[in-house]
This record gives sequence, structure tokens and C-alpha cells, in this order.
Amino acid sequence: NPLPVAPTGVDLDVTLPGEGGKDRPFRVSIKFVSLVSWHMLHEVLTGRSMAEPLELDKPISTNPVHAVDVVLRHLPSMK
Repeated sequence: NPLPVAPTGVDLDVTLPGEGGKDRPFRVSIKFVSLVSWHMLHEVLTGRSMAEPLELDKPISTNPVHAVDVVLRHLPSMK
């Protein structure tokens, strides 16, 4: 199920502890963009299907491999 976020999205103010005791404030915006087919991801990972190439002119990628790539790159980008 999608996150329980209004269609217009939600804005959150988040403060993370920073180095030297200095807090780091962030504004986080969450909005629903699209559904990702995990079945399609399974098909790609089992070799039954090829991932669609990323179309850079499309504002939203529904490619499940791209979605997993974004998730896996998120934590290292926080460091």
C-alpha cells in the first residue's frame, strides 16, 4: 500500500544532530509519485525480462531497477 500521504503531499520540518552539537534543520517534502511493480523487478532479477532503459525526458521513472537504485544510494548519500 502507498504511504498514507495526501495527494498534494506533506511537508515536514526535521532537525538532525550535527557535529559539534550544532543541529541541522531540514525541510522534507513527501509526495506520491508512482507505483513500482515489484513483480516486474522479480522478472528482471530472474532473467525473464529486461529492464526498460531510463528515459531521461520522462519526469517519473516506473522502472523498478531504478527505484531500487535510488533506495540503495540513499543512505550513503547521507554521510
